[in-house]
Amino acid sequence: MTEPSSPVITYPQPGAGRRLRNLADMRGVWSLGDQAILSLGNFLTNWLLLRCQAAWYGNYYTILTVIIFLNNLHLAWVTYPISVTSAGITESEHRRRIRRAIGMTMLLAIPESFAIALGTVMTTHRWSVVPWAIAALLAWQLQETVRRALMARLENRRAIAGDFVAYLVQAAAIWFVIHRGNISIEYAFGLIAVTSAAAALIQAFQLRLYVPSTCVPVHTAIQQARNHFTLGQWILLANVVNLLTIYSIPWLLRYVQGPDAVAKYSAVLLVLNASNALVFAVSNLITPVVAKAKAEAEARGESGARETQSVALKYALQGSILLFPFFAFLILFPGVPLHLIYKPGSPYLQLTSPMRIFAVAYAMMYVSIVLNSYLCGLGKSRAPFLAQIANAVVTCIITLPLVARFGIIGAAWGALFPVLAQLLAGAYFVYRIRLDSDEVHLQTAQGFAAADSTELDSSVKPQDAPVLSR
Repeated sequence: MTEPSSPVITYPQPGAGRRLRNLADMRGVWSLGDQAILSLGNFLTNWLLLRCQAAWYGNYYTILTVIIFLNNLHLAWVTYPISVTSAGITESEHRRRIRRAIGMTMLLAIPESFAIALGTVMTTHRWSVVPWAIAALLAWQLQETVRRALMARLENRRAIAGDFVAYLVQAAAIWFVIHRGNISIEYAFGLIAVTSAAAALIQAFQLRLYVPSTCVPVHTAIQQARNHFTLGQWILLANVVNLLTIYSIPWLLRYVQGPDAVAKYSAVLLVLNASNALVFAVSNLITPVVAKAKAEAEARGESGARETQSVALKYALQGSILLFPFFAFLILFPGVPLHLIYKPGSPYLQLTSPMRIFAVAYAMMYVSIVLNSYLCGLGKSRAPFLAQIANAVVTCIITLPLVARFGIIGAAWGALFPVLAQLLAGAYFVYRIRLDSDEVHLQTAQGFAAADSTELDSSVKPQDAPVLSR
C-alpha cells in the first residue's frame, strides 16, 4: 500500500507592483531626498558664484578643491569607520563613539589648517582669506561627522533638517550677499562656515549628544582611534592617491592656463554634478546596508554573500534607472543645459564637446563608485585602494599630459581612461570575492556532508557474534 503523497504548498508570487515597491523602499527614498538637498545646494552655490566673475571663481574653486581633498582624508579616518561600526551597538555606545569622533575631527583640523593656509596663500596671495577657509573646513567636517552618524543608523530622514540649513540656506545666503553686491572669497567661505556650524548643532541635537552615555565603554578613545585608522587606512591612502587622479587636474589647469581655465572646467562639471544626488545617495546607502547585512548574516553563522550582493544591486538599480537617461541626454544634447544655466554670450556655451565626453566618464564612474561602496561595506577597503592606484597610474601616463597640452578638452578625453581602469579593477575584486565565497560555501557543505557520513557510520553497530552451543 503506497503512502499518500504530501500536498504541494504553493505560495503566491509577488506582483509587479509589489516588486516595484520593494525596489523603492523608504530608506532609498529618504537617502535620495537628503542627497538631492546637498546636490541642489552645492549646485546653486557654485552656479551663483560662477556667474559673478570667472577669474574670481577660478581662485575660489582651487581653494575649494583643497578643502574637499582634506575632507576626504577626514572621511577615511572618521566618517567611514562610523558607517561600518555603528551597526549592532546600543544608542549609548553610539553617542560615545560620535563624541570621540568629534574629538578626532578637532585634532585632525590642526595639521589640516596648515595645509589649507598654504594652498590659500599660494592661490590668492592674500592672508585675509586664510581664517575664513580654515573656519569653513572645520565647520564642514564637524557637520559631516554628525551627519554620517545619522546615516550610519539609516536615519537619512532625520538628517534632512540639518542638511537643508548647510546647503540650501547657504545658497540663499550667498544669493542675498551677491544681490547686495558684497560678495568676495572671504564672504563665500564665511557663509559656508556659519551654515555648516548651524547644521552641525541641529544634527548633534538630533543624536542627543548632550545625553551622557550610561553603558560601560567597549574600548577607550585611543583604541577607537586605532580601530578607525585600521578600518580607514586604505581609504586614507586612496584619497592621498586622489591628489593624482582628481585634484591635480584643476591645479594643473590653474598653473598652466590660469583661473579662467579652472572656471571653464568647473562650468562643465557643474552640469554633470547634478547627478551627485543619485550617485552619492546610492553610495552612502550601499556601504551601511551591506555592512548591516553582513553583520546579521555572521550573527547567524553565515557568510552573507548573497544577502550583501542583493541589497547592493537593489540600490544600484534604483540609481541607474534615473541616472543613465540623464547622461544619455547630456551626450545627445549637450548645448541645452549650458544655455539654460549660463547667460547668453557666456564663454561656457562653447563647451559642448567636453560635456559629451565627461558624461560618458561620469556614467562609468557611477558603476565604479557602486563597486567601491560594496567593497567598503564588506570591510574590504584595500580593494578600492588598489583600484584607485590603477586610476592614478593611468592618470599620470595619459591624463595629465593631455591636460598640460590641450587644456579643458584634454582633461575631458583624459578622464575616460583612468575611470575605465578603476572600474575594471573594482569588477575584478568583486568577482574574486564572489569566487572565494562560493569556494568557502562549497567546502563548508562538503564538511557537513562528511560529518553526517561519519555520524551515520558510527551509529551502525556490528552484528553480535554467534553464540556457540555445546
